[in-house]
Amino acid sequence: MQKTVRAKKGVAGLLQTQTSADILGPHSEGKEADREEDHGARQRHKGHQKAPRNKMKAISIKQPWANLIAEGKKTIETRTWPTNHRGRILIVSSKIPNIAPAGQALAIANLTDCRRMKRGDEDAAKCPWCPELYSWILSGVVRIRPFPVKGRPGIYETEERSYTLKGN
Repeated sequence: MQKTVRAKKGVAGLLQTQTSADILGPHSEGKEADREEDHGARQRHKGHQKAPRNKMKAISIKQPWANLIAEGKKTIETRTWPTNHRGRILIVSSKIPNIAPAGQALAIANLTDCRRMKRGDEDAAKCPWCPELYSWILSGVVRIRPFPVKGRPGIYETEERSYTLKGN
């Protein structure tokens, strides 16, 4: 059994040490180990020792635009706000309007740039030019088997998981 050692100041101000047996008494050797095991179990139960989970950025996009991105036909998503995020992003179909597959993750894209919309972005964005909008440039879109995701406004984090490529 590993003994717990605690330090305290004695009467003369000198540092004294006490073992768990000194503190708990002569018949407490097994009880200390039990107490330490119970504490560990309580901490795990509280979630203090959960394995870290990887998070992935996601964005909910209304239909039919989410499907167009997943199909590789729309490579620019337009928003009224910019983002500093660059890298992988999960494309999630919004539940509204209720166009299949609503509320499902559809693809993973690489968000490579974000800038003010240019006139030349209209075809890739599938919308008319609007100088107030930001163009989010998407590349390397990979379609995945849809699975449910609870969407939220803006960019949000969702647990990363194994994604099955559509058609495999």
